[in-house]
Amino acid sequence: MTETIAILVIFFILVLFGFLLYAQFQRGSLDEKKVTLAGEKAVSISLQALLLPELRCSEGDNVPIKDCVDLYKLRISQQIMAGQYDYYFDILGFSSISVQQYYPSEETFVLYDHQLENAPRRPRVNIPVALFDPVKKTYTYGVLTVVVYT
Repeated sequence: MTETIAILVIFFILVLFGFLLYAQFQRGSLDEKKVTLAGEKAVSISLQALLLPELRCSEGDNVPIKDCVDLYKLRISQQIMAGQYDYYFDILGFSSISVQQYYPSEETFVLYDHQLENAPRRPRVNIPVALFDPVKKTYTYGVLTVVVYT
């Protein structure tokens, strides 16, 4: 009788160790999936921000130029996005979007900034863009930075 009880105790200890090992493996898998989903969300929001008609350059018959931000629209969009907070929150969610002009002079434009308190993950996406000045008809270099709070 004691041998049977000892074998059952050892069996249940082995089952418990197996269950704990499986739970650790699943936790690691879930963490990897969360990181992947956060990165995908960051890329999605960055593309939405880049394709906003409020920022895009256009030529001729309103044909958009790829990866281009109009500086004149950019300056006006800062005020518009601050005034229509609810509309842009539905599109951009908890994120921070800014455009940094690097050449010929350095200037930063913060378009949208709605941060989530104590966010554990903050994936950042940087997209190089051409900044078009419609008054001078010149292009400069800049980077659109999107930080997503998940």
